[in-house]
Amino acid sequence: MKNALYGIKAAWRAEFLKLKGSRIILMTCIMGLILPLLFNFISVMAKFYADFSAPREKLPYNILLESMKEPLFVFGSFFFPLTLILVTSRLATLEHKSDTWKLVETQPISRFSFWIVKWIMASIMSILAILIYFLSTLVFTYILYKFDFYNKYAYAEIPFQFMATAGIRVWISSLGIITLQLTISMLIRSTIWPIVIGVIMLLLTNISMAMESSLATIWPYALPFTTSQQPDGSEIGNWLLPSEKQGIVWLLMIPLAFLLYRYRISFRLSFNNKSLWALSIGCLIILGFATWWLQQPKTLPVTPGKTIIAGIIKADKLPDSIEVMKTPIGSDKAVVQKDGSFHFNLKLTSDVEKLTLSISRAIEPKIIYAGDGDSVFVNWTQGKSSNLQSIKLTGTAIATNSFVASSERPISRLQFYIVNPDFAPDINQFYSILVREWEEQMEKLKKFKTADGLGLSKTVREMQEKLITADYLNIALYQFPDKRNIDLKNPEFDKIRNSLKPLEDKLKPFEEKLKPFEEKLVGWKAYNDYLYLQITRGLSAGLNPDSAFYAAIMQKPRGAMRNAIMFDFAKKRIQGARDSATRAAIMQEMVIIDDEIMQQDLRKGVDLLNRVRKGKQAPFIAMHNDKMEPVSFSLLKGKYIVIDVWATWCGPCLDIAPVFERMSEKYRNSPVTFMSLSIDDDLSAWQQHIKRKKNRIIQWRVANRLDLLNQYGIESIPHFILLDPDGNFINANFPRADEGNFEIQLRQALNLPAEEG
Repeated sequence: MKNALYGIKAAWRAEFLKLKGSRIILMTCIMGLILPLLFNFISVMAKFYADFSAPREKLPYNILLESMKEPLFVFGSFFFPLTLILVTSRLATLEHKSDTWKLVETQPISRFSFWIVKWIMASIMSILAILIYFLSTLVFTYILYKFDFYNKYAYAEIPFQFMATAGIRVWISSLGIITLQLTISMLIRSTIWPIVIGVIMLLLTNISMAMESSLATIWPYALPFTTSQQPDGSEIGNWLLPSEKQGIVWLLMIPLAFLLYRYRISFRLSFNNKSLWALSIGCLIILGFATWWLQQPKTLPVTPGKTIIAGIIKADKLPDSIEVMKTPIGSDKAVVQKDGSFHFNLKLTSDVEKLTLSISRAIEPKIIYAGDGDSVFVNWTQGKSSNLQSIKLTGTAIATNSFVASSERPISRLQFYIVNPDFAPDINQFYSILVREWEEQMEKLKKFKTADGLGLSKTVREMQEKLITADYLNIALYQFPDKRNIDLKNPEFDKIRNSLKPLEDKLKPFEEKLKPFEEKLVGWKAYNDYLYLQITRGLSAGLNPDSAFYAAIMQKPRGAMRNAIMFDFAKKRIQGARDSATRAAIMQEMVIIDDEIMQQDLRKGVDLLNRVRKGKQAPFIAMHNDKMEPVSFSLLKGKYIVIDVWATWCGPCLDIAPVFERMSEKYRNSPVTFMSLSIDDDLSAWQQHIKRKKNRIIQWRVANRLDLLNQYGIESIPHFILLDPDGNFINANFPRADEGNFEIQLRQALNLPAEEG
């Protein structure tokens, strides 16, 4: 090693002298400065473009920290890798232009010293680019802050720890780019081609990232982007993420990179240097193994038999207790200590259960997923307004929450074809798509992992395999055949059954796992739907599917599993019942559920539906108009009221809005008022939106959206309601404005004649 680094001081002095006149430092500073300058310029332009008279409601936040985090993914995905490409190529170009390669041969400097000094210089320039990014962001943002550019919720505090940890992590993730790009630049005697190759690889990397290619988590040019997507680092307390460890692993390329440089003129001579080849091959083998190991999803150990949900609540006024509600039903309460901490020790039987944490009826609950043996820590920050909160999870169930909460097993094309059968392809092609999508979902499940490299445990993965399979079996065997009037048992459809053969062969092992009345799967919609369709399929004409399902469930022994199935079945029937008498009859049938908590929940559901039935007075809700004056439905007494419950963040709501506006114009001479009732938490977003509205529609906003949703039984938006002139319900679940029944039912309520056509 001493001989390998012979003359390194002389090489460093020479490199430093060449650097002075190369403008590489200036280029590095400019590249680090561009994004903060551009980001703040856009922020200023946005401020002048929009009227920010009503500041956006937010939790108190460090504006300096947020300004560094927000554009970091752009810096890591493009500007920073591009900087490394330009810097390393420029460093090599210095030698190409002066042809100092030959001069090195005559100097008392080892070739490795010459190469490693180039690598060190490129690394220093990468550190400089990161420093300039952070410091310029700090300066620009602080100047705007001192000029009161940001709202009253912002404060400025230099985030030294974040700058240090995030900066080091981004730099470590870039080591692979430096090594690979320097190798290319020193091999190709060109000023432009190393840059072109680097930029092409960067663009291809970003495309593969967008396509979620597995190569994107390995390739050096993708690693800074992966790191910058997680600015706060590991969620489980590790020093480095797998992407940063992969950056270190790429240093194992250095022996091969040096070998290629050393024998760039006559590669054949390199085979005489057996020791360098042995070192290079050995390092490549280790690189391959380490890369494979880092890509394997890891799991955290759990303690079967108990599930711990703990955390801390940060708020001006702490609640006395916190409640956790289980699925399908059941709850526990825990005392909130003086320091805001709480602790649950739950008994869960399933591998994954949906839990709802609630600290107040006026505050949005938090849904988490945990299973037997998991430990979850909840960091819950609550603002002065009940709608302002920040919740962060850590613990053993991170991977489960990431997968279940954010991935609803997208079967987008198939679902579209079910809803719109006229657009569906021919039957054989439909089932080919179904098989392919099922395979993709199963493969995605196996490869799923978080930024920390955490994958799903074996038990959770097996459970999700069953639920995914249930989704596709529902479509393949029931939903699509019903839409296309296909009887898969009829000989006429032998060809279709043959096209289903690959699906049956592939799904058979999993279909066999879908045992009827499997306790761990009860409560999950996919399995409940599958169970219902499996029991009710093939019924003779005239038989009621609900009655058949009820009879099948009654054959099962009493217990928690039968209660859970019946509870879910009862909720669906109650929701679909048209009148209070039918709901009362359903409740009478459901006395067989011997769980009092479930019975109470069903009674609450019935009471809610009865409370919003036709003829009942609409409950009082605190609301205000665009002038922030308190209002109520009594102010509009004497006219029918059509209410559109919406929010500025709801895409379907905005799509329907123009139709609703046209209806208000059409019926402007009728005794009906059209109202848009916003449930926006963000007051300024609502105010800015309605300023652009110049129509007859009344714009009101609820003071607490949870109060409205709970009292009116609203589960999703857009949601429409029709009230009579006395403020009583005509229909608490009125058709949407873009549906044909909307105008038909409205005209019936107004006693207007039906329109022709």
